[in-house]
Amino acid sequence: MPIQRALTDLLTAETEAREIADKAEREAREIREKVKQEAEQIIEKAKEQEAAETQKVLGEAQNQTRLAREEIINRAEKQVQYWDELLQKNRGKAIDFIIESVVSRAPLSEK
Repeated sequence: MPIQRALTDLLTAETEAREIADKAEREAREIREKVKQEAEQIIEKAKEQEAAETQKVLGEAQNQTRLAREEIINRAEKQVQYWDELLQKNRGKAIDFIIESVVSRAPLSEK
């Protein structure tokens, strides 16, 4: 009967070894799946951060473009206003100058 006892112990040990191996495989699969999910979450979070940063940079660039455009328009409006004021200020003088030039060139018989 000692052989029977040894065989029973061997079968018991083999069963326990299979259970341990199965448990280790399950835990390894669970760890792999957990690591995979965490990696996917990290990648997704990085993508979201990248998209947010891209939007922030684009927003800042659009704002700077808008400010530059407004500054150019503002300077152009000031130049137009300056030239218009200059024209209004000197319009009478210019008309007098043209009339005087025309009159002074007229032949003497017409004067």
